[in-house]
Amino acid sequence: MAGITDYESMRKVRRFFIGIALLVLGVVLGYTWPRSSAWPNSETGTVLSVRAGSGGGPITFVFRPSNGTEQHFVLASPTPWQSAPPAAKWHASGRPGCVTPGSPEPVKATIGVIRIRSTSGAPGESVVVWIECG
Repeated sequence: MAGITDYESMRKVRRFFIGIALLVLGVVLGYTWPRSSAWPNSETGTVLSVRAGSGGGPITFVFRPSNGTEQHFVLASPTPWQSAPPAAKWHASGRPGCVTPGSPEPVKATIGVIRIRSTSGAPGESVVVWIECG
């Protein structure tokens, strides 16, 4: 009878170590498995001009970062945006106050931009994912 209990104990210990090994393997694979690396770059600068799309199309605007050259962007709908201080409230719909078509003067803004690399014939582009006015 002593042999059976030793066998059962060894089986339980073996199951325990196999379980730990599978858990460690799962953590390692889960950590190293490919995943999204989209993290927006924050760019502070000035919105120079805004143009409304024809026939209800998307809004395009020209943005000059504080330390760079002019860039042209399309404002996708909906793009999260934050109003200028002191209100400073985030909105999930509508049009940002600093990106108004026909605005007569440049407006300060900070934008979050993700740069998408071209792959398999699809062109790369920069996408605005959020806007902070002011």
